[in-house]
Amino acid sequence: MNLTRPSTLALAAALLAVSCSSSKNPAPEIPVDAVTKEDRSALVGKWTGVYMSADTGRNGSIVFELKSGEKAMAQGDVLMWPKGSKHVKAPSEVKALPEDQLKTMPQILTISFVESQGGIVTGTIDPYLDPDCACQVRTTFGGTIDGDVITGEFTRLYPDATYKEDYDFFYLPPIDDQYGRPALGAADIYAMFNDRPEVRALMEYLTLPMSVSGFMNTSGALALQNGATADMYANPVDGDIATSLAAATSFRFDGSDLMPGEVGAGSFWKGVTDWASGAADLDAVLPEIDASWPK
Repeated sequence: MNLTRPSTLALAAALLAVSCSSSKNPAPEIPVDAVTKEDRSALVGKWTGVYMSADTGRNGSIVFELKSGEKAMAQGDVLMWPKGSKHVKAPSEVKALPEDQLKTMPQILTISFVESQGGIVTGTIDPYLDPDCACQVRTTFGGTIDGDVITGEFTRLYPDATYKEDYDFFYLPPIDDQYGRPALGAADIYAMFNDRPEVRALMEYLTLPMSVSGFMNTSGALALQNGATADMYANPVDGDIATSLAAATSFRFDGSDLMPGEVGAGSFWKGVTDWASGAADLDAVLPEIDASWPK
C-alpha cells in the first residue's frame, strides 16, 4: 500500500498511492491518536491514492485527511474493487447480494482508528464482507512515514478460522544447540523507589498472576509470574505461546527496543521492512542504518 502527500504509501498485501489536495472530504470521521505534536503534524494533510493486491487480485482507492489544529479526528475511507467490479455499493447493500454478485461488487470500507508514534502509523478497518469467502473479516495496517510517503503492510484477519486447524505457530529452532532455547521479546519492568509497607504490598501483588488477569483475558500480553499457567488465558494461542516462553533457557529484548528512538523506530524499522519486502538491497540498507546512529 502506498500513500503520498501529495504523492505515495506501500503495504505488503496491497500497494497504495495517495496524494494531497484541498478539496472537501465527505468521508467518515476517524479517531486519531498522535503521541506527540510531531507525530500529529506528520499526518496533517490530505492523503489519497490507489492500492493493488497480488494476493486477492483486488484494487481500490484510499482517502485520509487530518487537518491542523487540536481536533483528534480525521476523515477517510477505502474503496475496495474486486475483479469485474462495476458499481459502488454500501456495506449494508452488499450483504444482501447473492454470492456470485458479491464477488464482483465494490465496497466502501471504513477506517476505524489510526495511531501515529515515532514515525510509525498503525490503524484498523471496520469488519467487512470478504468477497472470496463471503465472511466477515477485519483488516489492520501499519507503516512508516518518510516525508510525504508512508510504507507498510495490510493484514487480513479471519475470525472464523480455527486454531490448530486453519492456523498455528511454531517455535523457531535456535541456530545452534549450544545456545539452548532462547526467546526474543519485549517486557515491562517493575521498580520500587520508596521502601514503604504499602509499596512492598503492591510489588508482592504484582508477582501474582491475578495482577495481569486483564491482559490474560483480553490477549496481547503474556504473564511472567511463576504461578501463571496456560489454562488461565482466554485465548489458547496466548496460552501455548506462554508455555513456549516458559521453556526458554534465556530471554533477550529485541535489539530495536534497545536502540535510540530515531534508529529503532526509524531507520532500522524502515530499512528492515524495505529489505524484507524486496524494496531495498541489504547491502544498501545496513550502511544507511549505521549512518543514522546518533553521533
